Amino acid sequence: MNDITALISKLKVDHKELDNHYVYYDETRMSIHKISPVKEDSKYKVFNVSSTIVEPIISGRDRLADYVMFFDYSDKKWTLRKKTNTSFNNITIKEIKNYQDEADLSIVVDSTNIELIPNKSIIEFISNDQSLLTIIVSMKNNPYALYKTFQLTPAEIAQSPVLEHQLSKEELSKGVSIYTNPFFSSYSLKVKNDL
Repeated sequence: MNDITALISKLKVDHKELDNHYVYYDETRMSIHKISPVKEDSKYKVFNVSSTIVEPIISGRDRLADYVMFFDYSDKKWTLRKKTNTSFNNITIKEIKNYQDEADLSIVVDSTNIELIPNKSIIEFISNDQSLLTIIVSMKNNPYALYKTFQLTPAEIAQSPVLEHQLSKEELSKGVSIYTNPFFSSYSLKVKNDL
């Protein structure tokens, strides 16, 4: 019995010393196959994550099914996060301001449409992402004067959708603001003055 106890305590010490784990996933279904401290040849795609992220799964506190893969746009790499239940009432939003080159998502508003243009460098990573992105169009600098809301997944955004809006020339001439839940690391907004 002492041998088993010694082995278990040695395994716990070795486990704590690991810095990274490898997540193997099915690329077509975007589902996690397994998590391992060892990188090995496999038919599955693989990415590494910090051991602190997977520790709740490995220790048995959380289930693998409680986690999803997602592409961290600020670090430009795959990672895991625990699933959450979100509702429209508790979404944190941020205002998209100004035009900038090379933003992860550029939004162009003209007299009839809102065009969403993802940066080419992230399209492959968002093409299967089913997270929900909320886009709120409002009066300039006033998110409470709501004109329109859209909800799309990053996979839909990968297709560079053009959304029709029903904003009047008067509303557009006063200016619009776009708000969204912070999903991408950078955004860009351009309102074309073709009124």
